[in-house]
Order: sequence, then C-alpha cells, then structure tokens
Amino acid sequence: KAKLQFIVRLLFRVLCQHYAPVVIALDDLQWADAASLELMEDLIMDRENQNLMVVGLYRSDEVQEASSLAQTIRSFRDNSYKGIFSMTEIPIGPIELTGVDGMI
Repeated sequence: KAKLQFIVRLLFRVLCQHYAPVVIALDDLQWADAASLELMEDLIMDRENQNLMVVGLYRSDEVQEASSLAQTIRSFRDNSYKGIFSMTEIPIGPIELTGVDGMI
C-alpha cells in the first residue's frame, strides 16, 4: 500500500510539473473507502507538489460523524488551520426544479 501511494504521488508530481496546474474533481466521496481517502489525503498533503488542486464533492446528509470521510474532512480542516495547505468549503443545497429547467 505504501509503495502504491508513493508511485501515485510521484506520478502526480510529474503530471503537475508538465501540465500545471492540475485540477482533480472527485465526486460522491461519501461512498469512498478508507484506502481511497487515505490516498487522496496523501496527494493533498504532498508539500512537494504545489500545482495540484483537488475538488472533493459529497452529499453531506449521507456522511455519518464516525465515517472515514468525516474523519478525513476533520483532518483536512485541522491541517488547513495549521497552514499546511489551503482548504475552502462551499456548502451547496439541492437544486430547485426551476434551476434545472434553466440549465437545460
């Protein structure tokens, strides 16, 4: 597992050097397993990769307080407060039917 994380981290460092900035959007994180969240956290916490932005999307009403995602989010908040990286949370409510009509 540690080797895989190391290889993925190196891969993203190379990608981010040649195609900076790189933005990754990860949807439905409420269904992510602990290993996937750990890999995501490892990528985000990589101080040698300054050209990566991760956008994580999840349904807050489906996240239990004791879940792996809730623990990961708390860890991100703590590290953001410490200045290790920047994190912005943007809560978005449900889209009304009129909003969907406007998009179509």
